[in-house]
Amino acid sequence: EGAEPMYRRALETRERVLGPDDSSTLISINNLAQLLQKKGDLEGAEPMYRRALETRERVLGPDDSSTLISINNLAQLLQKKGDLEGAEPM
Repeated sequence: EGAEPMYRRALETRERVLGPDDSSTLISINNLAQLLQKKGDLEGAEPMYRRALETRERVLGPDDSSTLISINNLAQLLQKKGDLEGAEPM
Protein backbone atom coordinates (compact mmCIF):
# COMPACT_ATOMS: atom_id res chain seq x y z
CA GLU A 1 0.00 0.00 0.00
CA GLY A 2 2.91 2.35 0.58
CA ALA A 3 3.71 4.97 3.17
CA GLU A 4 1.70 7.88 1.79
CA PRO A 5 -1.77 6.32 2.22
CA MET A 6 -0.81 5.30 5.75
CA TYR A 7 0.31 8.83 6.62
CA ARG A 8 -2.89 10.24 5.12
CA ARG A 9 -4.99 7.74 7.07
CA ALA A 10 -3.22 8.64 10.32
CA LEU A 11 -3.74 12.35 9.63
CA GLU A 12 -7.44 11.95 8.80
CA THR A 13 -8.03 9.85 11.92
CA ARG A 14 -6.17 12.23 14.21
CA GLU A 15 -8.04 15.23 12.78
CA ARG A 16 -11.35 13.50 13.32
CA VAL A 17 -10.63 12.09 16.79
CA LEU A 18 -8.24 14.64 18.30
CA GLY A 19 -9.03 17.77 16.29
CA PRO A 20 -7.00 19.87 13.87
CA ASP A 21 -5.01 21.72 16.56
CA ASP A 22 -3.85 18.70 18.57
CA SER A 23 -0.08 18.18 18.73
CA SER A 24 -0.42 14.62 17.38
CA THR A 25 -2.38 15.92 14.40
CA LEU A 26 0.33 18.49 13.72
CA ILE A 27 2.97 15.77 13.86
CA SER A 28 0.98 13.82 11.25
CA ILE A 29 0.79 16.90 9.02
CA ASN A 30 4.54 17.38 9.30
CA ASN A 31 5.23 13.68 8.65
CA LEU A 32 3.14 13.73 5.49
CA ALA A 33 4.86 16.92 4.31
CA GLN A 34 8.27 15.34 4.86
CA LEU A 35 7.26 12.25 2.90
CA LEU A 36 5.94 14.34 0.01
CA GLN A 37 9.15 16.35 -0.02
CA LYS A 38 11.27 13.19 -0.09
CA LYS A 39 9.17 11.92 -3.00
CA GLY A 40 9.91 15.15 -4.86
CA ASP A 41 6.35 16.50 -4.53
CA LEU A 42 7.40 19.95 -3.35
CA GLU A 43 4.11 21.53 -4.43
CA GLY A 44 2.20 19.00 -2.31
CA ALA A 45 4.50 19.41 0.68
CA GLU A 46 4.39 23.20 0.84
CA PRO A 47 0.74 23.63 1.92
CA MET A 48 1.21 20.92 4.55
CA TYR A 49 4.25 22.68 6.00
CA ARG A 50 2.43 26.02 5.90
CA ARG A 51 -0.59 24.52 7.66
CA ALA A 52 1.59 23.03 10.41
CA LEU A 53 3.42 26.34 10.85
CA GLU A 54 0.28 28.49 10.94
CA THR A 55 -1.41 26.21 13.46
CA ARG A 56 1.65 25.90 15.69
CA GLU A 57 2.14 29.69 15.69
CA ARG A 58 -1.49 30.20 16.65
CA VAL A 59 -1.72 27.41 19.24
CA LEU A 60 1.81 27.23 20.68
CA GLY A 61 3.18 30.69 19.95
CA PRO A 62 6.02 31.92 17.75
CA ASP A 63 8.82 30.94 20.14
CA ASP A 64 7.81 27.33 20.83
CA SER A 65 10.34 24.72 19.71
CA SER A 66 7.76 22.95 17.53
CA THR A 67 6.94 26.24 15.80
CA LEU A 68 10.63 26.84 15.16
CA ILE A 69 10.96 23.35 13.64
CA SER A 70 8.04 24.17 11.31
CA ILE A 71 9.72 27.43 10.28
CA ASN A 72 12.90 25.54 9.48
CA ASN A 73 11.06 22.82 7.53
CA LEU A 74 9.23 25.37 5.39
CA ALA A 75 12.40 27.40 4.78
CA GLN A 76 14.28 24.30 3.63
CA LEU A 77 11.45 23.38 1.27
CA LEU A 78 11.33 26.89 -0.21
CA GLN A 79 15.08 26.79 -0.70
CA LYS A 80 14.79 23.47 -2.55
CA LYS A 81 12.11 25.00 -4.75
CA GLY A 82 14.48 27.84 -5.57
CA ASP A 83 12.30 30.38 -3.75
CA LEU A 84 15.17 32.06 -1.96
CA GLU A 85 13.20 35.24 -1.37
CA GLY A 86 10.46 33.25 0.34
CA ALA A 87 12.94 31.25 2.40
CA GLU A 88 14.97 34.24 3.59
CA PRO A 89 12.40 35.71 6.04
CA MET A 90 12.03 32.30 7.68
